[in-house]
This record gives sequence, C-alpha cells and structure tokens, in this order.
Amino acid sequence: MKLFAYILAIAAASVAVIAAPAPAAEVAEAQLEARAPEPVVEKKWCHIPGQPC
Repeated sequence: MKLFAYILAIAAASVAVIAAPAPAAEVAEAQLEARAPEPVVEKKWCHIPGQPC
C-alpha cells in the first residue's frame, strides 16, 4: 500500500509540474522574435550537375 501511495505522489507531482508552464502566447512570441531570418536561396536548375549555371 505504501508503494501505491508513493507512486501516486510522484504522479501528482509530475502533473503539477506539467500543469504550470509559462504562458504559451509569450513563449511563442519570444521564439518567433529570436528566430533568425531565413536566407534567400536562388533556385536555378542546371542541366549538368556540379557545373555553374
């Protein structure tokens, strides 16, 4: 019975940690601001691989 109570206490503690995250909107906004802009890539298709277009 003590083992069951121990497992239940661990499960309750883990749910409490998961249930209290940082506000999702603020985290998502911070991640978008921290992202570097994507580099511009010129897409040219050459007929001979490895040769300049």
